[in-house]
Amino acid sequence: MFAGGFVSRIYGRCNSTLAMELKKLTAEAAYSRQPVIRTSESDPAKHTSHHIGLFYSVSSEDADRWISRGLSKRAYRSFRAFNETCMMVRAPGIELTSFLRAADYSVPNVRYILYGRPGCGKSTTLAYVMHYCGRAGWFIVHEPWLPLHLRYCGDIEPSSFQPGLMDHPTYAANWLTYFRKLNELLLSPSDGSSPPMTVNR
Repeated sequence: MFAGGFVSRIYGRCNSTLAMELKKLTAEAAYSRQPVIRTSESDPAKHTSHHIGLFYSVSSEDADRWISRGLSKRAYRSFRAFNETCMMVRAPGIELTSFLRAADYSVPNVRYILYGRPGCGKSTTLAYVMHYCGRAGWFIVHEPWLPLHLRYCGDIEPSSFQPGLMDHPTYAANWLTYFRKLNELLLSPSDGSSPPMTVNR
């Protein structure tokens, strides 16, 4: 969708601030011949409120590392069909990443809850925040779908080190593999240095 006559007809009927912003974006897109619905900024840390509603491309390396699980099957089918991982910059994602940047980590951690009706974008917002945190060098602990652990975990056996508890060996092995993939850049630095030490965080 490039800047064209039908877009001008849309904002020509409106006088709101949003319409003026759309007019400005459309003019910029017409000059640069870039689609109005996309942004060339692929780093979540550099996204601002001006990017809300625009799609950005995620590199194949970042997508495979941080966005390979947790979204709907329909989303992954779309990624494969278009041979590209593309996500929309959403207001909740911008808000949450701004909270993470402004937080004081010398005090106990602040908890954030994403809530809303099914299909409103909670998982997509979480994937966006994981992309931000991964590029920022954070350790990420992610469970894509908790019922897989609580109800559909497969084999269960008594714990070998804590009597009265149960272990899920297959699930644990698969999850640890996923955890290592998420934090590969921190656990195995490319420069050969030792992994960073974390204390009580």
